[in-house]
Amino acid sequence: HSHSGRLSSSMARIVLLTLLCIGFSLPRASSASGVSLDAACEVEGGYMELLQTNSEALPRKQGDAMVAALAPAPFWPMKGGNVNRTGYLPEVAVADLSEPSWSWEEPNRESKGLTVPNMKVFHSTPMIDGDLNVYIQSTTGYVYSLTPAGELRWEFDTGAANPGNLALLDGAVFVITSDGSAYSIDAATGAQLWGHKIAESAPSDTFSAAATEGFVIFPATQETMGGASTDIVAVRPSDGGILWRYSQGSPRILPHWDEAGYNQMPAVVDN
Repeated sequence: HSHSGRLSSSMARIVLLTLLCIGFSLPRASSASGVSLDAACEVEGGYMELLQTNSEALPRKQGDAMVAALAPAPFWPMKGGNVNRTGYLPEVAVADLSEPSWSWEEPNRESKGLTVPNMKVFHSTPMIDGDLNVYIQSTTGYVYSLTPAGELRWEFDTGAANPGNLALLDGAVFVITSDGSAYSIDAATGAQLWGHKIAESAPSDTFSAAATEGFVIFPATQETMGGASTDIVAVRPSDGGILWRYSQGSPRILPHWDEAGYNQMPAVVDN
């Protein structure tokens, strides 16, 4: 107790966290050290820090840090599972993969691009949020979200073709399309948060965005008809403003033809 007869701030925090552990069923997410969030309820001093470590990809609203810390972090937020693209997953996969638990097929749609035929979901890796909702894009220019049971939650038409592999961050879905336009989409509703043209176009192959605190990074190109990645563009997650652009060279201008990238997938390590 403090001199005023009230619980000290540290004691109040421990009591509050203990009540939260009892009153809620926490997700069984694992930290990088392999400690589950359920086990974290038994750790008083480091409980908040462990939850924040597991929730780095979630929004931080002032005055609501506890709610943000308790929300589940995305299960598979980008291709490769993380910004280092390791593909590592601590969970053990289902043994019997002879048939799917569910399946979903995109409706027939008209092609929007000359360089990318309508192949539906083709250049695509599904992303999975903390509630196990699935997000996937199609060569038709649509982005879809499905429930864990495979039911359509929402669809978003980018107006162009061949969106790259998505990235999830802070409750938003990030994507760039064939016309060089990047979008932020509300993961819960499918509503557009912002959209900006950040490049002449985007690659026409399989390419992937990356998202980490303060940055969303897109492969892009100076070419008007797609093709290889000539640029890497970083934007602010909050409003899509361009932070920086790195040019690799043009695949059509010698001697820089071999400096462009194909099937590009930016990775982030130690900032």
